[in-house]
Amino acid sequence: YATMQYYKGLMEMRKAYSIFTSNVAIESTELTGGAVVLRMQDGNGGEAVVIINPNRTDIPYALTGEWNLIANAEKAGSEPFAHVSGNFTVESLGIHVYVNDALVK
Repeated sequence: YATMQYYKGLMEMRKAYSIFTSNVAIESTELTGGAVVLRMQDGNGGEAVVIINPNRTDIPYALTGEWNLIANAEKAGSEPFAHVSGNFTVESLGIHVYVNDALVK
């Protein structure tokens, strides 16, 4: 049941934020501590950051500015459930998806 709810949340997230369904260019892709970091911009001030940690160890990461967490390894959805700025940790074998305030409705 939990897995089904997680996938449902991912689908809600994709539908709620056009940056994940439009033809936007990925502005930068970088490898940080073994993680893949994708940064997207929609051209209207909206930004999203997706961080995928394929490692069996947690990794530190930092974002400049204020960000809204809409998905991690345990929860995903269309509503932000945490606000982040500065340093944080991406759990092992985890994913974090952040959007800026310009995308939050």
